Amino acid sequence: MASGVDSLMTQIGTGKWSIFHFFALSYSNILITPHTFGRPFLAPKLDFTCISSDYNASTTTATTTATTAMTAATTIAVDASNLTEIDRCYESDGETPCSDWLFDTTTYTTTMTAEFTLVCGREHLRAAYHGVYQLGVLIGTPSSGFLADKYGRKLMIALSSSVYVVLGLVTAWLPGMVSILVLRFIMGLAHGVILLVTYILVIEVAEPRRRTLLGLTVYLIWCGSVMAWGGLAYGLREWRWLQTVASLPGVLFLPSLLFIDESPRWLAVRGRYHDAYNVLRKAARWNGATIPKETDVVALLKEETSSGTGERESEGQRLRERLAVAWQGIAVLFRTPHLRRITILTSLDFTLGSMVYYGLSLSGDDLSDNPFVYMALAGLMELPSYTLTVPVLEKLGRRSPCVVCFAFCGVTLMLLAAIPAEYTKAVMALALVGKMTNSAAFMIVYYYANELFPTVARSRGVGMCGALSRVGSILAPYVLDFVGSSRPWAASVVFGSVSIIAAISTRLLPETKGCALPDTVKHSETHHHHHHHHQKSGTRPHQPNHQEESLPLSGS
Repeated sequence: MASGVDSLMTQIGTGKWSIFHFFALSYSNILITPHTFGRPFLAPKLDFTCISSDYNASTTTATTTATTAMTAATTIAVDASNLTEIDRCYESDGETPCSDWLFDTTTYTTTMTAEFTLVCGREHLRAAYHGVYQLGVLIGTPSSGFLADKYGRKLMIALSSSVYVVLGLVTAWLPGMVSILVLRFIMGLAHGVILLVTYILVIEVAEPRRRTLLGLTVYLIWCGSVMAWGGLAYGLREWRWLQTVASLPGVLFLPSLLFIDESPRWLAVRGRYHDAYNVLRKAARWNGATIPKETDVVALLKEETSSGTGERESEGQRLRERLAVAWQGIAVLFRTPHLRRITILTSLDFTLGSMVYYGLSLSGDDLSDNPFVYMALAGLMELPSYTLTVPVLEKLGRRSPCVVCFAFCGVTLMLLAAIPAEYTKAVMALALVGKMTNSAAFMIVYYYANELFPTVARSRGVGMCGALSRVGSILAPYVLDFVGSSRPWAASVVFGSVSIIAAISTRLLPETKGCALPDTVKHSETHHHHHHHHQKSGTRPHQPNHQEESLPLSGS
């Protein structure tokens, strides 16, 4: 099916229609960035101390509790960095649990941490604030593919974006932490749909030769949105207004849904050939191109999809078949020794790489005395990771650059653990270098995995690895809060260690530079033994005699 539509998309070319769809759909990065990286500014780690119940009246007027934190936090500042847990969480007798706290407000005016007292037995809710969101992404991403295939790309984007924008505004004004966490989980589900399905639609409405470039540009928009998030948080220090203002740009995205078209590929697969033709005709008109007449296009689409449509099945039968296919898809990834090795090692790389990525992204309050600058620079440091990676891969291959980036990140974070916290500039510089090399390694892993898995298992293999990467992102805040809270250097050691483990696991993978992409599991096994033989003998493996289109780079 793809070849006919690809030829039509090539004939239509790139113009106003293509550019509109790309920027409208890529705008989704601006929707999700503040909520993905919300914890450093909305629920940050704060210095605090317990206010004893016998505190004098002049001081108790400034007490920050769950109900008075919003007003009190505007006038109170406290340096509690050297206090013990007894001073922080218990009354002056050292035995009675504290009920009122004083929070440091030198950096933030109001926060969830102060308003909902996320300290002393409730600090796990700070980690949960990020964790439940990523759990939603973990569940939502795999299911989004099924929903988009069944109901269409445009409908799923419209529903998920609307839900996401509305909940983003609602959660800014909820009175309790539990309700916020529930809606955060639902937002994570919508995040998984938005990120994956918008990327799918961008790729499906683009002419083939532009897909790799578009995949790279999506990453650049992501970097810009991360930098903008740091700047916005600097200007607004009250968490409810910050989240509200950060969510408002999503409202601007909703009207564009009226002009976004459904994927002509999906319409053709569903047997809606005339609708597919109308979309292609509109695209041609906007781009100033021409396409064959309707009867010819419909005949082409029918011919290409006839072999895959068959008789209409009941919904229950299709669901059962999809579940069976999904199980077989997972099983095939472990069928042979070589494919099993690829699956395990790449899954490990995705999980560990994601843990470090989010660990460094969320730790601005630990690694810098200015978390706003840190967030902006963290986004900036990702730019060279995404723009310089592809030329390096073409020249040096996939495995060695990935190993070097993971290893360099690991060593940098190990050095970071040894530097005293008072050397703030050195700490932030090393953290940002670690962020850059981790982002580069993560980028390469996505590219690398697409070439390692055979065609028959590629989408399933990369999809499973992407899902497992969310496990790493869920674990990251818990490492920061429960490992790093006891010993500030410990979190850097953990992240440095897992980066080195990822470097080792990547070193065990085969190189794919200059090799034809394997199509079947058998081809993958044969190709591996053939390539391994040439590596040992020092001869060059057979080069493909055709020019293969670069695979789009996707971080979803």
